[in-house]
Amino acid sequence: MQDPNASKPIDTPSVEPNTQPTPEANQPQSAVNNSLPVQDGNNSSKTTTTPRTLITIFFLFVFPIIGLILMFLITKWPKGLKIVITLVFTIIAVIAILLVLQLNKMVDTGVGDAQLRSNVQVAGNYAYKYCLGEGRCPNSLKELAQSDYAVGEVVNTQLSYELLDNGKNCTISAALSSGDIYEKKCFPDQ
Repeated sequence: MQDPNASKPIDTPSVEPNTQPTPEANQPQSAVNNSLPVQDGNNSSKTTTTPRTLITIFFLFVFPIIGLILMFLITKWPKGLKIVITLVFTIIAVIAILLVLQLNKMVDTGVGDAQLRSNVQVAGNYAYKYCLGEGRCPNSLKELAQSDYAVGEVVNTQLSYELLDNGKNCTISAALSSGDIYEKKCFPDQ
């Protein structure tokens, strides 16, 4: 006989553990995000930076072109962020190129004008010596260049020459890049 107070095994449905894999478990290691949230004791979320991110940031500042390429190839940053960073670096590059071109133009203009001023001064000094030695000023820069008073090249297509006071004075001038005329009289007091 069975004891009515004896305990019977109760049929309970079997509970199987959750066998469905999590999405992270199916992803290869390389597909894991570069920045993973980490929980500390205060339950605040922090982000860890991977070596990929550090390398990319380093190259973005040291060699921007390589950094931009690495950013698209090895980081898992959002596409919008990558596009914004690319646009910022492109704008900076365009501005830098325009500034360098403008600076070169300013330097070239300054050097050109300085050379013209120097040529006017040198030709004016030679013409002054010619005027004193010959008792009259030369009729042209070519005549001055062929004389013994001029050393080196005096004939310059950018220089203008004008004979004044019936050959007793002369003016040598040049047009500068600003449009101003730079001139020197052979005898400034006259």
